[in-house]
Amino acid sequence: MQNYHWMDTRLQRAIGAQFKHSLNGEILVFSYPHPSEHLFHTLWCPPLRIVTVNTQTEKSKVVFDQVVQPGRFVNLPAGDLVLEMDPNTEYTEVLQSIVSASQKRPRIPDDLPVGGTDSSISIHLMIYQLFADSLCDLRRVKETCLTQDGTINYEKLKKRYAPWDRGQIYASAGFVLDYSTDYKWSLPRSVIPLSRNVLRCEQEYADEILAAMSGAEPSWRLTLRAVCIGCSRGGTWRSVLPIPPDMPPEVSWRLLRPENHIPLCKYCARRYDVHRKPQIRLDLVRAFWGARFSALELWYDGARGLNGSLPEDWNKGTDPLWPDTFGGDTWETGSGASEHTPPVWPTNVERTQEQIEYLKRVADWDVIANGKASSVPSK
Repeated sequence: MQNYHWMDTRLQRAIGAQFKHSLNGEILVFSYPHPSEHLFHTLWCPPLRIVTVNTQTEKSKVVFDQVVQPGRFVNLPAGDLVLEMDPNTEYTEVLQSIVSASQKRPRIPDDLPVGGTDSSISIHLMIYQLFADSLCDLRRVKETCLTQDGTINYEKLKKRYAPWDRGQIYASAGFVLDYSTDYKWSLPRSVIPLSRNVLRCEQEYADEILAAMSGAEPSWRLTLRAVCIGCSRGGTWRSVLPIPPDMPPEVSWRLLRPENHIPLCKYCARRYDVHRKPQIRLDLVRAFWGARFSALELWYDGARGLNGSLPEDWNKGTDPLWPDTFGGDTWETGSGASEHTPPVWPTNVERTQEQIEYLKRVADWDVIANGKASSVPSK
């Protein structure tokens, strides 16, 4: 019996099978309230078998069943169920179970917005916009990092652009190369060799900068206010784990995330003496972020070769922050998956009883536990 999973939330539908090497026998099910045509894509996906079912017909007719290669757009005929799976996965035995379950579910899941789409939007206009965005990224590289002989000054590229920006540039270069050969687009003559040059230069850290593109949150300090956990006054975010001098920025961007910071005002920082007592900083950040810092700390040790190395099968496309075995399945339990990258005040994060007692003893537990940070202005 095959496993199947409902793609119910906007994030699940947006990601789908992206950044996976394989679905490992699982079937992703997209359910719609009425049979209609749909435009699907396989950008950053493995080869997929896509099946469309119209349950409003007699015996729930399968109207589309094809294997689609990566990097393709496909127009699906009218149906109210779309299944994605590995090319060799057999779905016929489980199809009736999926159809029966879909008929018992709400027509529109609670997490999905109710609205409409303009069916007249052309796929060519969509691809054109993707080209426009990609060319804009590559134009910046050409203007700032190109040498006189037409090659990229890689050191200048690394110095000028953060890892997450380089991940976007790398993705843009890959898109241009993938689609310039399939369609007769009118592109600037120099963009093809420039795109190849970008991919060649970034080959060593390609997976890391793509992870940074989806996992880094460079503006998180603007959205996550630093309310001092010692006295509830306005404070600043103070980093805890230091960036090792030999750790490249393509890797160390994870230490710039909020999980490696604690919010303290200058008075409480002096009271805790955090500048001279690194163990106090560690105790505070471990208790404040709970399971999320535990997962980050496991990654930190593995990246430095302590207590074993990082897993070789780590899929940085689906889990850009840290391997999925380092945390749980949810944000609260320390998941490093792409859907759990946005920074959130750790109101309900998983903590041990010892960590809770520690925070109640040394910090303002009411601010931490009840999420009152959102109502307290920072200075």
